Amino acid sequence: DNQTSNPSLNNINVSAGQNYFIIVSSANVPFLGGTNVSFDIKITRIVDYDLEVTSISLPNSSCSLGDEQISCVIKNNGTSNVTSPFNISYSVNGGTSVVESCSDPINSNSEITYTFTNLVSFTNTGEYNIEVTIDFPLDENVNNNSLSATTYYLPTYTSFPFTEDFEAGKGFWSTGGTSSSWAYGNPSASPEDLVINSAASGQFCWITNLNGNANTNE
Repeated sequence: DNQTSNPSLNNINVSAGQNYFIIVSSANVPFLGGTNVSFDIKITRIVDYDLEVTSISLPNSSCSLGDEQISCVIKNNGTSNVTSPFNISYSVNGGTSVVESCSDPINSNSEITYTFTNLVSFTNTGEYNIEVTIDFPLDENVNNNSLSATTYYLPTYTSFPFTEDFEAGKGFWSTGGTSSSWAYGNPSASPEDLVINSAASGQFCWITNLNGNANTNE
């Protein structure tokens, strides 16, 4: 309200790893030649220690997988170098975690690639959801300590013609690309102007958006 004052915010409680925005706007009287001003300020809390799993490398989906090696990229978002060992683990489809110790130093704002010593057994056809988790006691932001990725052991078909109605599951199909709207499920019957509002047979199918139109430029 006071044009000559300097507004201030004191004792703001912010959490590590979260972005906060302060929106500032002003409106001068138009007939006096004033202009409207609006902008926002981004606030991020900087911490000493913040390790993040940024990516996971898995074998490509295939019909000939076995005992395979996996790796991940770990980034140090904190201001301090990480020089002490920490635990890192992976689990398969929510099962028991396989824990290893990473002793590689990670400098501030740098990253390393960690390759697990224990191999992952891809021995049965199906979906393999791999979750990698870091356990670093000094970490001040645990929201980015875990990441998941998926690969598939695909079946081999020897009897033709082969048909799939997707009633028993996804049929080992998966999505990819940019801005994909492909989804598995029971398509919505409304609104009625949807081009595809039901499965060709049964209830389930793969479709570009179960409840609407396909994404633009996907």
